[in-house]
Amino acid sequence: MNLHRPAATLMAATALLLCSPAHASAVDGKTQREKIVTCVNAEMEKENTARKGDGHLTDAQLKALQRIVDAEVMNGPLTKTSADEQKKLLKRIEDAAKKDKDLQDLPTATIDKILVELKEKGAYCEAQK
Repeated sequence: MNLHRPAATLMAATALLLCSPAHASAVDGKTQREKIVTCVNAEMEKENTARKGDGHLTDAQLKALQRIVDAEVMNGPLTKTSADEQKKLLKRIEDAAKKDKDLQDLPTATIDKILVELKEKGAYCEAQK
């Protein structure tokens, strides 16, 4: 502790105390998001394995879709979202999937079917956090 500048020391200590809870909260939020991402990815893999023939994704397609979903989860709110916000989120994922080089050949109907499954799995994983 700097005894020659007590005001500066006090201000630095106060700043640390005020910033630490926010930093801890941000870390907790990131940890929660990572848990949700892990859960959603595992559920997507299970669903894809169960989906034979029509709608089954290749490994490259699955990884591309997981990358898109992961980015949305990591940037999205941790609070419960309204139905309108969920629609916007699913629309962003669908738009990103249509632009992705690995998913461009995937029919829109298949993407829509997967997004319906994803909505259910997302709610399940959200509840697990």
